[in-house]
Amino acid sequence: IRLWDVRTGDCVRILEGHTKTINSASFSPDGKFILSSSFDKTIRLWDVRTGDCVRILEGHTKTINSASFSPDGKFILSSSFDKTIRLWDVRTGDCVRILEGHARGVTSAVFSPDGKYILSLSFDNTVRLWDTKSGKNIKTIDRPSGDICSADFSPNGQYIISVLLNKNIIIWDINTGNNIQVYEGHTSVVNYATFSPNGKHIISTSFDKTIRLWDFLSLQEIIDDTQKKFKNNPLTNSERREYFLE
Repeated sequence: IRLWDVRTGDCVRILEGHTKTINSASFSPDGKFILSSSFDKTIRLWDVRTGDCVRILEGHTKTINSASFSPDGKFILSSSFDKTIRLWDVRTGDCVRILEGHARGVTSAVFSPDGKYILSLSFDNTVRLWDTKSGKNIKTIDRPSGDICSADFSPNGQYIISVLLNKNIIIWDINTGNNIQVYEGHTSVVNYATFSPNGKHIISTSFDKTIRLWDFLSLQEIIDDTQKKFKNNPLTNSERREYFLE
C-alpha cells in the first residue's frame, strides 16, 4: 500500500505485510488509520503516522473483497467470497456479528451514511439491506435486470445506485425497492458509479474509456417534473403508474 503526498506527488510511505493481492484501502474517518483487505483473507489496520500494522483481523475463510469503516469509525465492515459479511470492533479487533443470507460470494458491503444500515452485493445477483444493530436482512432486491457490478448509498441514504454489466446505471428507492431511474449512454461495461457529495450529480466510469457526469433527480423531482410536462394533457391510469404519480 502506498501513501502519496497530494501536493508534491511523492510517495511518502509504503505499507507492507499482506501476502497476496490487496483489493481495497481506505482512511478512517479521522484520518489516523488506514484499512486494507486482501486475497490473503486478512484485514489490516495501519497507523498513518508510523506506518505500523496495529491490528490484523482474521475470520473469513475465503478472499475478502471489501473492507470499510463505519461513519463513526468504531466498526469495520467486510465482505467475502465465503458468502458472509462481518462486523468488527475497531478497538478490540473482535468480530461482533456475522451476516448470512447470500447464496454466493459477497462482492461488496457498505454502511449507510448514518451507519444504521448495511448494503451488500453478491454474485447471487441480489442487493440486500441489513439493519446494523440487529443484523437482520430487512430488504432484498432480487434478480434485477442484469448482473450487478457495484452498489452504494446516496448521500442522504434514500437511494441506492447500482452498476450493471449491461452498461446501465440504475437508481433504486430504498423504501420501496423500486427502480426509479436508468442512466444509459456508455457503450461498454460500466465498472463504477457514485453520487457527488451533495447528491445532485452522478459520476461513472466505463470500459469504453469515458467518464460521464450525470444530473440526478430525486423521486419527488421526477414527479414534479412529470406533472409540469403533462399538466395540460391528462394521463391514463397506466401512464400515471409508469411515472410514479400513483
